[in-house]
Amino acid sequence: MASGALIHVSHYLGNLQFRVWKKMQDIVQNTPVILDPNTANPFLILSDDLTSVRENRNKQPLPDNPERFDCVLGSEGFNSGTHCWDVEVKETLLE
Repeated sequence: MASGALIHVSHYLGNLQFRVWKKMQDIVQNTPVILDPNTANPFLILSDDLTSVRENRNKQPLPDNPERFDCVLGSEGFNSGTHCWDVEVKETLLE
């Protein structure tokens, strides 16, 4: 190839964005967050698989628990690293 000649970039790179995404799949781990029902507020209802939560207008009759507070915690924690979550927010009950 002569010096200064143009190359066919797409031939060498292909779809770079796709290739980077595929490479990231090998690096990134997906770990579901399991919610701890012992910490859930009585106005929150957890799904049967403990991976989602929804608001309830009526307070559930739950036993008193010193761990229970305004939200709900995940049952596992992290000691190090960078973590992020995808959160899907749907229609709310309160207006």
